[in-house]
Amino acid sequence: MKQEIQQMPADVFIENHGSVALFTPMTPDAHRWIEEHVEVEPWQRIGGSIACEPRFLDQLVEGMQESGLVVK
Repeated sequence: MKQEIQQMPADVFIENHGSVALFTPMTPDAHRWIEEHVEVEPWQRIGGSIACEPRFLDQLVEGMQESGLVVK
């Protein structure tokens, strides 16, 4: 019998589209972390997501994970 692996729900979803990346906070903890650690200009907001240059993703993901957020 196979054991099912329980996956933790993501706090933040990341989409890298090459020239632009989107990160979408999914939980209150993720929204708080972004408010406290990321300077977001109004033009970066696309619906519930935030656009950024892909070169910033590694640093963002590292900071989020160090704070205990689950990033997918």
